Amino acid sequence: MNIEALSQLNERLGTVLEKVPLAKHTTIKIGGPARYFFEAASSDDIIRAVEAAGDLGLGYLVIGGGSNILVSDSGFDGLVIHAKNNNMRIQGQKIYVEAGALNAQVVREIVNAGLSGLEWLATIPGTVGGAVYGNAGCFGNSIKDFISKVDVYREGQKKRLNKKDCQFSYRESIFKKNNDVILSAEFILFEGSKAEGQKKIKELLERRSLTQPKGASAGSTFKNFKLYDDSELSALKKSVGEIPEEFLKNKIIPAGWLLDRVGAKGMEMGDLVVSDEHANWIINRGKGRADQFLMLVSELKTKVRDELGIQLQEEIQYIGF
Repeated sequence: MNIEALSQLNERLGTVLEKVPLAKHTTIKIGGPARYFFEAASSDDIIRAVEAAGDLGLGYLVIGGGSNILVSDSGFDGLVIHAKNNNMRIQGQKIYVEAGALNAQVVREIVNAGLSGLEWLATIPGTVGGAVYGNAGCFGNSIKDFISKVDVYREGQKKRLNKKDCQFSYRESIFKKNNDVILSAEFILFEGSKAEGQKKIKELLERRSLTQPKGASAGSTFKNFKLYDDSELSALKKSVGEIPEEFLKNKIIPAGWLLDRVGAKGMEMGDLVVSDEHANWIINRGKGRADQFLMLVSELKTKVRDELGIQLQEEIQYIGF
């Protein structure tokens, strides 16, 4: 225990805790302890925490809702900053939201204000910061379709990025390639009806409930596979036969569909199991470990590669490995 570092963190930030189990802060309920843990109530708190970590030579990690991440069993040997900044402002068809705001709450506020466009985001667990980081999407929509600006903290300065600066692509952004800390985002939406918006949210949540498994999970394990040329399609057809027309039209093959073709459902590793409802979801039945998750992921990738000739890529972010 570094008493001096803890003392300095507490002096600069307020209450900083030690050895907080990160399993409590991830949706899959896996993860060892954070050496130091700080809840940031504002964007300024986040900046102060990042600066303090830098001055003390500590690594830092900013987390939100804890979805789409897998934390090592040994935890994170640095300062974990839990983003709780959640201010939101609506001006006409523009909305400004801080990174720690929960997706579901943001969507409710938007719909109540008579705006439309982000109803689908209510079905994605986590925070706005996480959604921007991974260019989250579903039902044919993604964050990049509605975002206009992102405020970040970069190398000691606040910066405002436009959409082009963010380099969004399928489940990707510049934020996965640099050390920017996302503070807030601005979206441009459409005028809508509160009643219609509420109805749409209800319908989308019902659709999600039919395919999203219950239980502790990080969410989708792998990215869907994008078809780039006819040779990939030809090789896949030889392996699986008919491919649904919808997949061919969009040139995207859902990872869950591919995993289903190789019999992934029900595969286990310790207390982790591939869901019988959705082959792209790994469920923690209670005592699953990060090392077991990695082994199961390796088996799944190997099966799909060997049987279908496709190399799946993880959607989740690995932390502390």
